[in-house]
Amino acid sequence: MKRRLVSLMLALLMTALPLTACSEKTAGEETGPSASSDTVTPTDTEPAEEDLSPLEQRQRIPDNLPDVDFGGRDYLIESETRKTYEILSEEITGEATNDAVYNRNLLIENRFGVKIGMVENETPYNEIVTAVTAGTHDYDIAGFINFLTLTPVTARVLYNWLDIPRVDLNQPWHNKLANDGATINGKLFAINSDLSISTLLYTYGMFFN
Repeated sequence: MKRRLVSLMLALLMTALPLTACSEKTAGEETGPSASSDTVTPTDTEPAEEDLSPLEQRQRIPDNLPDVDFGGRDYLIESETRKTYEILSEEITGEATNDAVYNRNLLIENRFGVKIGMVENETPYNEIVTAVTAGTHDYDIAGFINFLTLTPVTARVLYNWLDIPRVDLNQPWHNKLANDGATINGKLFAINSDLSISTLLYTYGMFFN
């Protein structure tokens, strides 16, 4: 039962960035006849899709998650020590990425009634094997470089993401190219999404004649 709850929470957390994007809702369209030739009823209209910026179009995409309140439950994420910036930000500093992480977490905590925390580890791909084998519940989700999933996969301690409820990998905040390529025989044990800030930092190019 614990693991089923973890699955749901994991699904909720992985929508972190789209939740931030959807925090502002536009007003619905309201129209009405003019009272007279001298008075006009104001009309709130939504701009056409083609008139929106890419960010505004992104904000319109619903995350389709239910209204759930976990009553202040701790949601702990195990992270590599060098990548804690992806998970937590202690305060607003004016730096764009830092503040985005802070606001994202605050929105999730308020929406779902959770408290996001972090467990640091130099080699979480090894530690997760120890934790699951021992039956402890030290954290809810772990993050590390995708190819290092080999260790916990061979130990059979990971869930198949394709079996996790409410995780829609067709949503634009999931990296379809990476996730499709990592799916083998209908099983996907590590996913890449907008939560993975390192994906952008590790982007590189090769130039040749």
